Amino acid sequence: MTIDARKTLRVVFVCGAVIDGLAAVALLAPPLWPFVFGAAIAGGPGGIVAVGYAAALMAGWTALLAWCACAPLERAFVALLTAAPVIVGLIASELVATFGAGANAWRTLPLAAIQCVWVVILLASYLLARRRRDPA
Repeated sequence: MTIDARKTLRVVFVCGAVIDGLAAVALLAPPLWPFVFGAAIAGGPGGIVAVGYAAALMAGWTALLAWCACAPLERAFVALLTAAPVIVGLIASELVATFGAGANAWRTLPLAAIQCVWVVILLASYLLARRRRDPA
């Protein structure tokens, strides 16, 4: 049984786009913050700007991943870019929040674990696509 690299990468890109789109919506809805993030996000102008930046970046990455799903093999490198530095950066932020700022570990650590799995999926999909493009 062979794995279809194009279909696999397309599914990964579509799933990533959906996840990032939901994250952008969550960031734009302050009433959801305690449920999604475990606490209200820091208020004041700095917190509002940071959340706005995060929402804009998540919306942009949603569009990028949706675009990649249209030609997954040709845009496979975006899977590598999504894994590192983007998701690895998110994991690092969650760990710093948990162990450095006292965030709720029951909210942040499961999310970090899921993101670690997502990094593995992205890297495996990228390598599968690369192997298909450059057979040895």
